[in-house]
Amino acid sequence: VVSLVRSPLGRSGIHAVRIGADSREAAEGICARLRSAGGSCVVMRNR
Repeated sequence: VVSLVRSPLGRSGIHAVRIGADSREAAEGICARLRSAGGSCVVMRNR
């Protein structure tokens, strides 16, 4: 799921992406690859 989230600190927003993974370890691996490409990432537990 990709969405544009408005930033409370200005007019520009950020793009948020939700990516499903089979395990936390797999999600951490995806985040590591995103970070190495210059992005930012947070792994969150499903509700």
